[in-house]
Amino acid sequence: RQDQILQHLRILGVDRLDYTKGIANRLRAFGELLDQRRLDTATAVFVQIAVPSRDDIASYQEERDEIERLVREINDRHRSDDGTQPIVYISEQLDETALAEWYRAADCLVVTSLADGMNLVAKEFVACRSDLRGSVILSEFAGAANDLPGAMVVNPYDVEAIETAMLHAVSMPVDEQRTRMTSM
Repeated sequence: RQDQILQHLRILGVDRLDYTKGIANRLRAFGELLDQRRLDTATAVFVQIAVPSRDDIASYQEERDEIERLVREINDRHRSDDGTQPIVYISEQLDETALAEWYRAADCLVVTSLADGMNLVAKEFVACRSDLRGSVILSEFAGAANDLPGAMVVNPYDVEAIETAMLHAVSMPVDEQRTRMTSM
């Protein structure tokens, strides 16, 4: 099953499960692209890794519930005949080897923080891509947006902008990927 996911992995999100990370908006954007048939569930998988944090705080519990609800709804609407689902939701801490494998398999990393410091996830993704393939969608509110000139910078509150960036990312020509990754 994991080999099949890695083969079709188009979009990856890696975050602490935190209401400031904008995970819900990126899921909404992906769901809209599937609803509009602008992405094909047979060839597009979104893996969201959301490491639990601060489980004892109500706002974090609400965020977890909202994300899990969105994942369930999108997967229910777009479940394939063979039972595969377009969103794979991983809610656990991964070691660096496993995380690097996800980074290397993804066509695109999406970071849609509503407010963030540096956001090292974006930099980790770039560092793992010695093949100079892949792309980064990055919130304008992440500090890394100033350091990664090749990223596609979006307003994380603008779901349509996230959709547009996702479509561009999954269809980006290899030459453009290399140019963008080299600049990062």
